[in-house]
Amino acid sequence: MTCNVSDMKNGLCPKCGARDVRVQRGSRSPDDFRNYLSLGWWSSGARVYNYACIACGYLESYIDAADLMKVAGKWDRVAPAEPA
Repeated sequence: MTCNVSDMKNGLCPKCGARDVRVQRGSRSPDDFRNYLSLGWWSSGARVYNYACIACGYLESYIDAADLMKVAGKWDRVAPAEPA
């Protein structure tokens, strides 16, 4: 299964269809808690990008691709649901 780039990352809100999407880029520092996902130790974490639709307030957050393996090493995997 591949992950496609979201509409939000392309500037289109999937909820209301507006094209006024803004991004708050992730910080490289754990001092900036708004954009940093803690993974244990103070210096260990992942950068987060937040995308917000100005028209309706819808928000999506994404972990920086370079930090995905850090998260995979710390968080539990969710088992896929069995088909109904």
